[in-house]
Amino acid sequence: MRSTGLIASYDDPVISYLPGFPRGDEITIRHLLRHRSGIPDYLSQVDQDVAYTPAELMDLFANRPLEFSPGADFNYSNSNYVLLGVLIEAVSGMSYTEYLALNVFGPLGMINTEYGASTITGTDYARGYTKLGQGSTARYLDMSIPYAAGALVSTIGDLEAWGRSFIEQSLLDAQDYDEIFIDGEYGLGWIESEVAGKSVYWHNGGINGFSAIIALFPDQNGLVVALSNVQNQDDMLQRIVSTMAENEF
Repeated sequence: MRSTGLIASYDDPVISYLPGFPRGDEITIRHLLRHRSGIPDYLSQVDQDVAYTPAELMDLFANRPLEFSPGADFNYSNSNYVLLGVLIEAVSGMSYTEYLALNVFGPLGMINTEYGASTITGTDYARGYTKLGQGSTARYLDMSIPYAAGALVSTIGDLEAWGRSFIEQSLLDAQDYDEIFIDGEYGLGWIESEVAGKSVYWHNGGINGFSAIIALFPDQNGLVVALSNVQNQDDMLQRIVSTMAENEF
């Protein structure tokens, strides 16, 4: 966030912080946050059983041709958020997880949120499955692979605290809020749309064995967090959000 003083603007070019990144003079932080950079997704290039450093992940996409000119179109690409993680580390001098712990998890009291382990052990962690019958556990994925694009582990309570921070603007100033949420579009990590006649800011997520969604209803001061330890459950979780919007807010 700009309140840290680490960046001057979301419109700063990537090359200002990561010198030498290909076409980094054209790609801005805003392009990355909004998936409008044109950088292709790296996930098809990885070996799920191998550990990667952030620099090695970046090497998987840095020199590939862009899918479109920066800012010209939208395409959801996890490479954007990997690059944002590398940028955070470059400008803060901390690891991605250290930075989040100091600036997000700590201030919001998110004591059960952390960077996920590659192997799920212990009774405090849900085990992920491929189907609702839970007869088949999900394939192993080294958690260095998703990195800043989705390697965090959390709980309903912690995600509620995080969602509330947007509704209450406890970590954001008014200018940040106006830039993050863009009517009818994919903003800075949030999608704006309408459910049951109500404005909603939301985002879903998925990884091997798990599905998730968070939805903010700013006009009703409402929040929905739904998690599943079964992969590819986006439709079910969206129905939960719709049902809550129709009956609770």
